[in-house]
Amino acid sequence: MNTNFVVINKANELYDYSFRYILNSLKGKGNIFRNNLENELYELIHNIYRANINYDNERIRKKYQKEALVNLSTLDLIIGLIGKRRYVRIKRVHAFLNILNDEKKLLMEWINAK
Repeated sequence: MNTNFVVINKANELYDYSFRYILNSLKGKGNIFRNNLENELYELIHNIYRANINYDNERIRKKYQKEALVNLSTLDLIIGLIGKRRYVRIKRVHAFLNILNDEKKLLMEWINAK
């Protein structure tokens, strides 16, 4: 199994879920969270692709993998604030966090793989 493709697929699943159930629900005061969440999701996917493209340079690949971890942590913070302010249903926040945690595990496996 090629871990980097699994990581990319899970990131796409995270984006699809957030677009369908979270981003479209954020209106009015939630627009700031919508913009930040969407930007972090794009950056996550970009960093995963950057790491994948630089497979032959270990140092650069690790840099982008760690940047993707930062994106995941930031997404965790943003979705937590969205849930705290009750901009979306808490059930959707929990579902997002489940996908996010799966993505973190996959990313950590990819980072630790040689």
